[in-house]
Amino acid sequence: MKYPEIDTYHLIVFFYVASEKSITLAAERLCLAQPTVTNHIKTLENTIGMKLIEVDRKRIKLTPAGEGLYNYTKEIYSQTMAAERYVTHLKYSHINIGGSPLFVSAMAGAINKLCEKLPAASKIDIQFGSHAHLIQDVIDSKLDLAIVPDLGYGNDKVSHVRISDGVKLVFFASPTHPIFQKESMEWSDICYYPLLVGHEPLATKKVIPNKLIAEGVNLPLNQDLTANNIQFCKILVQNGNGISVALKEDIEQEVSEGKLRALPLPNDIWIEVDAVANRGMLTSPIVQLFITCAKASFS
Repeated sequence: MKYPEIDTYHLIVFFYVASEKSITLAAERLCLAQPTVTNHIKTLENTIGMKLIEVDRKRIKLTPAGEGLYNYTKEIYSQTMAAERYVTHLKYSHINIGGSPLFVSAMAGAINKLCEKLPAASKIDIQFGSHAHLIQDVIDSKLDLAIVPDLGYGNDKVSHVRISDGVKLVFFASPTHPIFQKESMEWSDICYYPLLVGHEPLATKKVIPNKLIAEGVNLPLNQDLTANNIQFCKILVQNGNGISVALKEDIEQEVSEGKLRALPLPNDIWIEVDAVANRGMLTSPIVQLFITCAKASFS
């Protein structure tokens, strides 16, 4: 195996300079003197035999070679941070978890199971967000893993493992909604009423139209509100405003109390659930433990 000729620390310094577009700011971020940062860049340029930056009134402009190398250093930085977190996980019980708002109830169960298995001094940070933001935070090493609907990732920087082969989406409305006057219900019926999307709009707006097509429905959805908050949608629906959709467990209490009613649509919608992590993080012991807890909670 050939040993790299380029000092990887020079590459990290170059990454900061290129990211900040300033030697001064890079030096502050790295806690180094400006001449030291400049020396790292000059050494790197001498090693590869090419100019990487141009200085214009204290602002940095990357040369074409610098632009190309910057793309590689972003990957080096990301993987270095991932390796650092992996080592941290081996020594301490600390995990940063992201989750789709669609899975709040199931994730709460997984966190409860995880807390039972970890030492009392363990630290768990949880963040909910949109599918796109969660995936980007995993790539940027801000999250150790995220529990998200399987919408396809299209990025070789993340790894994923299946948590559940399917969780059931349920459409619901107020028991007094006119849609319940029908003796039998078809998928086309939901197109005639406002649809309130309460969480994970990306998943909902992709899965539902695909389901309509599969059921032979060519009518457009009447989506007039995206709240990204299922509690808000449940309140609106209870007041007779439209139809909404959620996981079955998210409306069980209101259904049992007679405040909401599930639509008896044929052929249910099921969403596959994945744990997505930066490459290599899926082997972390604490990440593996959470995945085990999540699988049990989603089953």
